[in-house]
Amino acid sequence: MNLKNSFLSFYLVLVSFPIMSTNIIVPNEEILEKPFPLPYERVDLSVSDLRNFIDNTINNKKQPVVIFGANWCPDCRILSAVLDLETVNEYMNDNFEILYIDLGRYDINMSLMEFFDIMPQQGIPRVVILNKDKEVLNIKDTGEWTTARSRTKQEIFNYFQEYKE
Repeated sequence: MNLKNSFLSFYLVLVSFPIMSTNIIVPNEEILEKPFPLPYERVDLSVSDLRNFIDNTINNKKQPVVIFGANWCPDCRILSAVLDLETVNEYMNDNFEILYIDLGRYDINMSLMEFFDIMPQQGIPRVVILNKDKEVLNIKDTGEWTTARSRTKQEIFNYFQEYKE
């Protein structure tokens, strides 16, 4: 009898574990607003600007997120639109600070991609998520969102939730 109770307890913990670790869900009524945002400003940034952003973000007890892209890129704009959804935006503002870096027509800020050892020919948007020790957490999949238009808002949101420290 004791073995049966132990098994039942183990089973209940095992079954409830996914519920305890579930990501925040984006409500169905939150839809992408059109026209999609134009988050990139044609500003030439330096490595020093990038380092300052990272340091200031960490000093604010948040994780830095750097998103390389351009306003002409539909996947960049869709990603930004998802990040603007109320539930996602609230979560992001509580945990991260985002720096959008404009690449123009691949004629501006390209050296900043090299700062993270990202090859520019691999497409945009490129998302870089750092921890509070300035280490890139998602170096193997910074190009995950070059096909953002074929992904759901929940998939995009889950990605950022997975990298939260």
